[in-house]
This record gives sequence, C-alpha cells and structure tokens, in this order.
Amino acid sequence: MPRFRFTADPNTTVGLHSVGEEGKLLFTGLVVDESKSGFCGCFVREDDFRVGEAYSAKVGMLGVMECEVRWSQRVDEKILKVGFMYRDED
Repeated sequence: MPRFRFTADPNTTVGLHSVGEEGKLLFTGLVVDESKSGFCGCFVREDDFRVGEAYSAKVGMLGVMECEVRWSQRVDEKILKVGFMYRDED
C-alpha cells in the first residue's frame, strides 16, 4: 500500500506532551512533513529522541493524538529532525 506524504503548511507547529499529561508541554517543534500515519518535525535539542518513545502530539489544528518516535536524525549540534508514527487507537 503506498504511503503519501505532503509538505506541512508553513509554520505548522507540534507540541509534544507526556502520554496522559496533555497539560504539561515537553517540546515544541516545526512540522516538516505530514501523512495519515504520522509526521516529521524539527526540534531544538542537544540530546536525542529515542526510537520507541511515546508522546501525545498536538499537530497544528488537529486534535491530540498518541504517537511514537520512529527515527531521529541530527541536523547539527542543536537541531534534530524526528519522524513520528501515530499509534492506533484500540
């Protein structure tokens, strides 16, 4: 099944929260790409995200959805590009 990605609208942000604690913002980033199954964003962080880490994400005008880190790529010493996949709601 093909996966479709599209470029996010300019200045679309993502807020990452601990799962179940949407009131406490952990990180804010800029969304680069979006798809039905996830998104990619850039974050200013000196430490890395770990594959498998779970977050609640508020992407742009969408509702809060649980997601997990699928990959993390360092752009430079302060910027990370990170791919997230939405978790299925059972």
